[in-house]
Amino acid sequence: FFFVFCLIGMSGFDLNVLNLNGDYVVDPRSESLEEVMKLQGIGWATRKIGAKFANSMGLNLVYDADKFVQTYSAAVKTKIVHVDMNANEKEQHDADMNCKTFITVTFEDEGKTLKIVTKAPKKFERTVTWERIDDRTIHSTIDFALTDGSNQRVKVNRYYTAAPAQ
Repeated sequence: FFFVFCLIGMSGFDLNVLNLNGDYVVDPRSESLEEVMKLQGIGWATRKIGAKFANSMGLNLVYDADKFVQTYSAAVKTKIVHVDMNANEKEQHDADMNCKTFITVTFEDEGKTLKIVTKAPKKFERTVTWERIDDRTIHSTIDFALTDGSNQRVKVNRYYTAAPAQ
């Protein structure tokens, strides 16, 4: 018991403090992802279509001490993002950006905020945070910066509301 308690305390993971599990829909307060896609080098037409569907997609989150799985579902595409909750400068390939990245996962605000930092040397740095606003709403920020010397940066707020029961 003590060992398990120490592991939870060290990692910051505690479902009683931050439980993100569930099915969500995009809240109308969410900002467009178009500027993030632009910095990622995605073309104009694809950005327009992607931004439209990004505000009508569903989101399923499965979250525990080992993994954070985000399944984004839209009419045209489903995207699954796997995050190793124990990542500390963990190397992995970013398929969207087609490059090697290093991921670090931490908790802030006494475990109430999950922070995922992804760095691709001389390309970009992306910081995504997740927090629960209330029993039905979660908030995510995406802070995306190019590190190629151009100093381009965009920060987007996304809100998700619990999906109605089917």
